[in-house]
Amino acid sequence: MNASRILRRVLGHLAFRILAGLVILYGLFGFLALPALVRTQLPKRLAAQLHREVSLARVRTNPFALSATLEGFRVKDRDGSPFFGWDRLYVNLSASSLFRLAPVFQEIRLEGFSARIVLDAQGEPTFKDLMEPAPGPAKPSGPPPEIRIGRLTVTGARVELLDQQPRPPFATTLGPLSLTLDGFRLARDNRNPYAFSGSTERGERFGWQGQFSVEPLRSAGSFFVQNVYLPKYAPFYRDEVAFDLQGGALDFKAAYDFQWGEGRHAFLLKDGEAGLAGLALAERGQAEPAVVVPQAQARGLEADLMANKASLASLVVRGVRLTVRRDATGSLNLQRMAVLKEKPKKPDDKPFAFTLAELGLEDAALRFVDQGPKRPVDLGLDQIAVHLKGLSLDKDGTCDLDAGLRWNGRGTLRATGRLAPMKASGQVDLKADNLDLTPFNGYLEPFADILMTSGRFSGSGRVAFDAPRDAYAFKGDARVDAFKAQDGPGREALAGWDALKVTGIQVSTAPQTVILGGIDWEGPTGRYILSAQGTSNVAAAQAAAAPAPAKPAQAAAPLKAEIGGFRIHHGAFTFLDRSIQPVAALSLDAIDLQVGRLTMDPGARASLDLKAKVDGRSAFTAKGTVNLLSQAKYTDLALRLDGMDLSPLSPYAGKFLGYGIEKGKLEVGMTYLVQDTRLQGENRIRMDQFTLGPGTDSPDAVHLPVKLGLALLRDRHGLIDLDVPVRGDLAEPDFRLGRVIWRAILNVFAKIATSPFSLIGKAFGGGDADLSVLVFQPGSDQIDAQGAKVLETLRKGLFERPGLRLDLEGTASEAEDLPALRRQELEAQLGRLKGSPVTADDRAKWLRAAWLEAFPPPKEKGAKAPPEPPAADMEAQLLARVQVDAGSLKLLARRRVQAARERILQGGQVEEGRVFLAEGSERARKEGGPRVFFELK
Repeated sequence: MNASRILRRVLGHLAFRILAGLVILYGLFGFLALPALVRTQLPKRLAAQLHREVSLARVRTNPFALSATLEGFRVKDRDGSPFFGWDRLYVNLSASSLFRLAPVFQEIRLEGFSARIVLDAQGEPTFKDLMEPAPGPAKPSGPPPEIRIGRLTVTGARVELLDQQPRPPFATTLGPLSLTLDGFRLARDNRNPYAFSGSTERGERFGWQGQFSVEPLRSAGSFFVQNVYLPKYAPFYRDEVAFDLQGGALDFKAAYDFQWGEGRHAFLLKDGEAGLAGLALAERGQAEPAVVVPQAQARGLEADLMANKASLASLVVRGVRLTVRRDATGSLNLQRMAVLKEKPKKPDDKPFAFTLAELGLEDAALRFVDQGPKRPVDLGLDQIAVHLKGLSLDKDGTCDLDAGLRWNGRGTLRATGRLAPMKASGQVDLKADNLDLTPFNGYLEPFADILMTSGRFSGSGRVAFDAPRDAYAFKGDARVDAFKAQDGPGREALAGWDALKVTGIQVSTAPQTVILGGIDWEGPTGRYILSAQGTSNVAAAQAAAAPAPAKPAQAAAPLKAEIGGFRIHHGAFTFLDRSIQPVAALSLDAIDLQVGRLTMDPGARASLDLKAKVDGRSAFTAKGTVNLLSQAKYTDLALRLDGMDLSPLSPYAGKFLGYGIEKGKLEVGMTYLVQDTRLQGENRIRMDQFTLGPGTDSPDAVHLPVKLGLALLRDRHGLIDLDVPVRGDLAEPDFRLGRVIWRAILNVFAKIATSPFSLIGKAFGGGDADLSVLVFQPGSDQIDAQGAKVLETLRKGLFERPGLRLDLEGTASEAEDLPALRRQELEAQLGRLKGSPVTADDRAKWLRAAWLEAFPPPKEKGAKAPPEPPAADMEAQLLARVQVDAGSLKLLARRRVQAARERILQGGQVEEGRVFLAEGSERARKEGGPRVFFELK
């Protein structure tokens, strides 16, 4: 039977005709009726379910291919705004679904999907009503149907997100998005491959690919995000942080493995990498960023999120720029920016374990500006490089540190060591070279108003620290080179040095120890300047500085302090006094000082040897032993100054002595012994050819006979020797050594002024005798033995003190000398009567003869002569008749002064021109008597 015949028989068969009719009806329904039914009924039914307007532009179905295409599907939100929809959805169902009683899709393709997700001010989605369970009894749950999808494709999808909860609201658009899923099966252990990618309106890109299974729930694959613009998401974190994120783009990619099944929960990240570019952080409300990170790269991320542990192979940050500002209150901008909103900690939070194999900070820079001091501090650090290896959050973890930087464009600082970050402990080797100190001028103000104009710090050593135990230690060396400083108020040079080297430094807090192996000070210079108002540059600098706040007293821990040796080489010190005119200046040059080992042992003694030049010529030395660190202070020094020219001190002499200095040289020998706080000092002061100049009429001059004092002190060779002992207590608040010595010298002058003859007597053998007066017997001008001793002492004193002059004034007294003169005249009358001097043997005879001559008996006859009186009465009656004129007293006084003058001039050692006869002195008028009064001038 041929084929055509068979075909005619089949077509003519009734069953075939029925089947063909059904197929035609099926095709007509599927191609024509079903699309119309779906297009009209689906929007209505969905609108009723969703309570939102639903529209569908076109529906196409292919009943034979079991496919459907829905185009122009749109759902509006309740406010009329777009909710979600698509341009075209193509679904191709496999015929095997009829036999499996479960959907099997050959292909699902979604094109132009769009959605608009809106969260209100409370963070609730506008479609919250769709998420609520439908009323009515819950349907019994069972195993999900085994859905199969041969290929799922999503292209050109877009999702708009508007979150109105943060302020300002956050809005973004994700898209175009694409998704590819092949061989999906909702069956146990089936691995469904997928691929998802997309971007945002700012060009941010993301992707996700891998495999996943639903039963059990598991997924493995990789994902990435690129160019995530961080400031865009500020509404979500703005209220949680205290900074503004002005820029920054994030890249991240990693492989993952996720499992969530019975008996195993795991979420692992592997081979993670992250990159950050253009990060800029600014303090809230500030335009200038405080933190700029041009580039950061992290590699080798491994994390177990369920076990709260992660590790990172390397993190490299390049080109960081930090601006640290400290305001007047002491607050740091970075400190303020680091404040985060605290979140309550859950009681079951596991500690997070993190390790970082290597951290690298390269080519970083930091600018530190401190506006707290009156003189702001501005310090620049660049070329900062930090490398940490083995960083861990483990409490016992340690890491290696290697760091370095450039300091203020010139110096360098290097640090290497090992740290225990979570213990805040470690050991670090430091090396600093040429660190500029001038940026720290502002920090000197609490102590002194001093301006450093230059100074470079260098040093090396090891720092060991254990912060929880408050234990810190340093061992090493340090030096400061080319240091110069000015006083802040006057901006004049104050101090400086070429090099200050400190070696063998050992400092620790537990126990408290400060040990310096040696201090070498090369070329130190200092200037002490008194202004026209009398204030010193040092005092002015201290007064201008703000006083440091008082701290409550605390019990001092035992301290061990030691200095192995101290040396100054080629130092210089200048003293300038502008408070007097002309300005006084004095310098101490070529200072060389050696001090031995200093300790806190009360019995320890360190040798001291000082050599210097005053004004570049006069030698100044000091030798002895000291103990400066012990509480029981001890100093035993002998100081000597040889041949200092006194002319530089002329302004002081003019002000305080009332005379300038014409010439003179000074030698000083001093010994000082200090035990605890008691001072005993001996000062031997010697001045050669010390000569005062003209008077200055200074109102500040002492009211003492200065020239007389110097004349009394200066010997015939032009030398003055003074012994000035000093005693005092260093613990007294107002004790000043210079003041004590000056007062002692003034006391010497005061004693000279009040008792100059006492000085002559003690110096030249007069003992305690009063050399200011020569006493005579009444009526006599003869010098007795005591008077001769007085005059000899004066003669020696005038000879040895050629600068002295002597005034002599003789006196006679009516009360004492006049009776003696009358007696002398009576004796002369008796001698004249006798013709020769009377003697004791015949005095009574000639006294009677003189009395009878003066009182002859009556010559009348018969008159009876009165009885003769006793010899004493005769003498009294005769004395009453003796007449002595007033000139006799003056002559007696003159003879006395002449006798004294001749005795002093005897031998020619005292020049006649230095001895003067005087009259009318106040003392002579008051005291008078048979005397000669002396006055030294």
